[in-house]
Amino acid sequence: MMEEGRRLARMAIQKTGIPGIISDQMGRYFDAVYYPMREKYGQWHDFKDMFVLNMVRDVVGESLGY
Repeated sequence: MMEEGRRLARMAIQKTGIPGIISDQMGRYFDAVYYPMREKYGQWHDFKDMFVLNMVRDVVGESLGY
């Protein structure tokens, strides 16, 4: 799941640009990452509670080159 999140974050950044470029960018990242992840992992325990934290970590990490 962690690798899938990073891959989707990387693809969202390639499509939308690095954070800070446009005003609704986090919403675009969210849409690009959340829906595929929910389809695959949505039934996992606490998926909804932890998703935003994981997505932000993945987007920031990918943006900084980690």
